[in-house]
Amino acid sequence: MRRRLDVKGWVVLWLLGLSLRITVLALAPLLPVVTRDLRLDQTAIGAVTNLPVLLFGLGAAIGSAVIRRVGTKHAVVLGLLMETAGGALRGAGTSTAVLFGCTFVMGLGIAILQPALPALVRRWKPSTVGTATAVYGNGLLIGEAIAASLTLPVVLEATGSWQESLALWSAPVALTLVLVALVIGRDAPHPAPSHPAPSHATESHAAPAPGQASTAVPTDPRPGGASAWSRLRAGGSWKLGLVQGGASTAYFAANAFLPGVLHATGHGGQVGEALTVLNVSQLPASAVLLVHADRLARHRWPLWTASAALVGISAGLLVASPPVLLVLAGLLGFSSGFLLLLALALPAAAARERDVAPISAAMFTIGYTMAFVLPLAGGVVSDATGSLRITLAPGLLGAVLAVIASATITPNRSPKLERRGASWLAASEGPAASEGPAAPAGPAASAGSAASAGSAEG
Repeated sequence: MRRRLDVKGWVVLWLLGLSLRITVLALAPLLPVVTRDLRLDQTAIGAVTNLPVLLFGLGAAIGSAVIRRVGTKHAVVLGLLMETAGGALRGAGTSTAVLFGCTFVMGLGIAILQPALPALVRRWKPSTVGTATAVYGNGLLIGEAIAASLTLPVVLEATGSWQESLALWSAPVALTLVLVALVIGRDAPHPAPSHPAPSHATESHAAPAPGQASTAVPTDPRPGGASAWSRLRAGGSWKLGLVQGGASTAYFAANAFLPGVLHATGHGGQVGEALTVLNVSQLPASAVLLVHADRLARHRWPLWTASAALVGISAGLLVASPPVLLVLAGLLGFSSGFLLLLALALPAAAARERDVAPISAAMFTIGYTMAFVLPLAGGVVSDATGSLRITLAPGLLGAVLAVIASATITPNRSPKLERRGASWLAASEGPAASEGPAAPAGPAASAGSAASAGSAEG
């Protein structure tokens, strides 16, 4: 039982993507005035700007656990509520402790929200996962762009203070929270009681064929299947995490360190232009995927091509000077955005519905931890060697890891996952992902899948 999303549902999906980044990126333009008022040193500045990225990684497993405990809808509502409150109250009392505490709450809320979105996509649009992912991915990228570009000339000008500016950027998240409470409850289908889910205990403890070792594990009685922590031991999750982490590392490293490189080479006046090109160039990538994502998500070559392009572009940034550097920044934005959105689509496209959230959480844990650690290591090496160009090297390393991982991924060619049984991802997961025999195709399989999905919603 699956209902088509109406226009309001698509708008909510886009707004959920917008909510993933809009409050995070609103702080960076305000840092000079925040630093002045709170007397932050460079260590504090680095900590408050990178804390959300670290939470995206380490908090993803918490998000998966919340989904398993309370269901997808309630996890989305909780994540949005935490982001709204934490983001809006970061400036309350003009206190460093409040700034860090509320940033932590905001980042953890987004970490809960992130693995829930692929699960919603898999539930709402199982046959057009790529397009649905591109819709919320487009919202994510536009959220980054408008928060970074409109905070100083529009929002700060209108509010007059950084505290009120941060609070105002939480308004779209609050609106999304209200719409989610109205739309998801109606559009997320629940199974009819006449079609109970198949017994997981029967599947989990089925006798192995002669000569074969049993891969069955005790069935997790909670609705979300295996936990994100168990997925971290699986090869498929690491492949996805390295691809997503490679895209994120290249993007975050360029945003963080390209301004310093330009200043050091005497081109400080082009910092704004370079960052604008880097961030805006992601939007054409989302436009391409809005049209072609469902087809591209079923092939390996788009992943490998985008990863390989990212290697060449990241290597070029280590030696290039303007105007070539600006061109490379634009190409890096397009390639990293393209690769990120494809990686976001793969769990929902390749995994069974109950496994989408924990696999996505494992991917985010690996990918965003990588995107936090590698640029940090680049900064340490730069301080030790005195070379600013070396700060861009983590982007190259991340891209190389993404190439290696993408070469081993074989996405499903068929958009009807239920007709193909276990996917490459489930097959590569080993014992943690064992789900017993594949469900038969046809109405019975659809009813069983819907029953399992309804259990996941709680």
